[in-house]
Amino acid sequence: MIYFLEYPLSLLAIILECLSIRNFGDTFLNTSSKVPKWLSCAIFVLSLFLLVNFSLNNNGIIKLIITYAFIISFFIITYTNSIWAKTIMAIISYTLAYAVDYLYISLSFRQFNIDYEIWLTNPSVYVIIMLSSKFTAYMLSYIVKICFKNRKISTFEKKYFYLSALFPIFSFITLVILLNITFYYNITSYTIVIDVFGIILANIFILTIFDKLSLERELEQEKIILEQQLKTETGNVETVKNMFSQQRKLTHDFSNHIHTIHDMAQREQAQAVVDYTENLLSTVSHRTMVIDTNNI
Repeated sequence: MIYFLEYPLSLLAIILECLSIRNFGDTFLNTSSKVPKWLSCAIFVLSLFLLVNFSLNNNGIIKLIITYAFIISFFIITYTNSIWAKTIMAIISYTLAYAVDYLYISLSFRQFNIDYEIWLTNPSVYVIIMLSSKFTAYMLSYIVKICFKNRKISTFEKKYFYLSALFPIFSFITLVILLNITFYYNITSYTIVIDVFGIILANIFILTIFDKLSLERELEQEKIILEQQLKTETGNVETVKNMFSQQRKLTHDFSNHIHTIHDMAQREQAQAVVDYTENLLSTVSHRTMVIDTNNI
């Protein structure tokens, strides 16, 4: 049975690892718009799955080195930061995920007094512990993403996140209960293994949907802000347009007044000039501040 589940288990484990390190990358790095994240993740998962299961002859050290190389390549393709920043974040993210994975398995061994041989002889226990450790690393990376990336999250989104978080919490409790039952009663069942796969896949789908809803909410907020800015800029353009129109009218009127005064001055009609200018002053005095400096 364990050999029958080897490839599906390996594929799901790599998917969880990819999602875990992607959560770290999305939190601290800038995503590239050239390559869709789903495409880079699919290429990473498929390539690592084929390489690990069919090319490395179960050499743990070589697998680890190749995994780091694939993760660094994945970060280089997916994000737009400097090479050093992406390389360091790739190493840190996988190291943290690997540490959580190792810690969970070690604690499970100690809690249930399981050794490596017993772990491999009961396929149900093997599958539950393996996937639970990957699932724990994935959930912790998701919590980091929520805490550090989405600080300015709306009240509605917080409530929605708290509600959606209930399912992963109870899923984790369910996995622990299944592990207890399976180990103490030495149960080997396809049904339990299928349930474990189903629980983890359901959590991935739920959290992915929550991410999509959060992204749509963020884009909607940005759209509202841009519409408000566009409305403000449109009003400013109209104001400037009206000001230019008024200025052109004033310039035209001013030119006519100058020509009229010039003609009067040439004809030496001093009184007419005085009367004309007094009429102009009375017309614009309501919108002009005139100060007598006793200096012509």
